[in-house]
Amino acid sequence: MGGGCGPEPSELDLSVPRYYLAATTITCNDGNSYALFGGGSGSGGVYNDVDVINCKFDQSTLQLQNARSYLAATTITCNDGNSYALFGGGRGILSRNVYNDVDVFECCDVTNNIQYKTTLHLQNAREGLEATTITCNDGKSYALFGGGYSFDGNDTIYYNDVDVFECCDGTIVYKEKVEWQNGRSLLAATTITCPDGKSYALFGGGYSFGDSGATIYNDVDVFECCDGTIVYKEKVELSSARRELAATTITCPDGKSYALFGGGLISSGGYSNDVDVFECCDGTITRTQTLHLQNARRDLAATTITCPDGKSYALFGGGYSFDGNDSSYYNDVDVFECCDVTNDIQYKTTLQLSSGRSDLAATTFTDCCNKEYALFGGGDDGNSYSNTVNLFDCTDIS
Repeated sequence: MGGGCGPEPSELDLSVPRYYLAATTITCNDGNSYALFGGGSGSGGVYNDVDVINCKFDQSTLQLQNARSYLAATTITCNDGNSYALFGGGRGILSRNVYNDVDVFECCDVTNNIQYKTTLHLQNAREGLEATTITCNDGKSYALFGGGYSFDGNDTIYYNDVDVFECCDGTIVYKEKVEWQNGRSLLAATTITCPDGKSYALFGGGYSFGDSGATIYNDVDVFECCDGTIVYKEKVELSSARRELAATTITCPDGKSYALFGGGLISSGGYSNDVDVFECCDGTITRTQTLHLQNARRDLAATTITCPDGKSYALFGGGYSFDGNDSSYYNDVDVFECCDVTNDIQYKTTLQLSSGRSDLAATTFTDCCNKEYALFGGGDDGNSYSNTVNLFDCTDIS
């Protein structure tokens, strides 16, 4: 990989301080990884910056076609090995200025960097959506963008749409729309792969507001591959209804995967420290454990790193709570691991961001020496916006 190793900083800086951004990682055919942090809001308004961090920790900045925040991001890898980073949906300067853009970025073989490729579209413009990618047994991957809401000046619409994108002849194209039951926004998404190799996309939690007031959901809607298409499989449930939570997936050395949904705002107006664990069981998805963050909070971010010994760790970082008098912005990064003895997930330790902040974004990438890092970037501390990207590797956890 790459041409030598860069320095190993504990933190980097985004081009501008901002929150409500999205992050994902793209790995090119040469094996080099790039972490992308796109969009967001800050003191200068709404941004179209897409900050790119390469495996030497060098940085560059690309642009979304339209500046927006409250967007979602995921990465799809095609059968030919080419990967594409997708940034979809989001809000412009005004709440009714909502986009259906899905900006696609790709690896450039000539410059050995990332470049803008094209813009696709969701079926409905919306913000507060989530995204994840599912890979089927035939090796084909699909990017899913689900949920969200829009406001036209009179009515707020909460979507149950899941727009699906796929690889086709060296590019990304729109494939289809599938649906779940309850339209909602401010949810979380991740993908789990079962021992038989079958993958499932999970969209959990969320919120809507209607004539009867606010509804917070404990729904976890599950989608699967079926004969070259994506279909709705089933609904399972979180331990409690909550919004503004985070999700990631951890794979243990025995190959078994677990989807974790952590934190969030609960219906009573309080905050959750629950981390619900889902696993595959006899062809279905089942909640098998509920662990806990060290501090209950919402608006956190999550990602997973895998260490050289094959062990993976799920990291839940940042977040916010309000007790009626004071706001707390957390620098906690709670780490969960596979337990070799009980063959389930357990809490391991808590790391710290350089400052407490909420509404940040997280992703994982690999440097030129094949070392993985969890990156937590941007955020809001209640007084100012952050451009800091904190990096954690396996030596921080062990």
